[in-house]
Amino acid sequence: MRIPKRIKVGAYTFKVVYKDELEEIRDKQMVGCCDPNRQQIFIKHGQIKTQEVSTFIHEWIEAANHIYGIGLKHIQIEALEAAMFQLLTENKL
Repeated sequence: MRIPKRIKVGAYTFKVVYKDELEEIRDKQMVGCCDPNRQQIFIKHGQIKTQEVSTFIHEWIEAANHIYGIGLKHIQIEALEAAMFQLLTENKL
């Protein structure tokens, strides 16, 4: 799966930005981050391709959760990420 440089979420266009380092939260190194206020999705540079795709899907769900006010908890976002990753990779979508 090719990760685009920009992606639409609702009426908003989010820019996908690769960074060498992202901040640590609760002693865990971040591999992705969504900033809905700046309309940016950050992905840590240097991940293996499958993790990069999984991170992108996760951050897209985070963006949609914010834009549409869905109210998903982080554990629900992680479950949706895993399901969408499987759908897209195992079915060649």
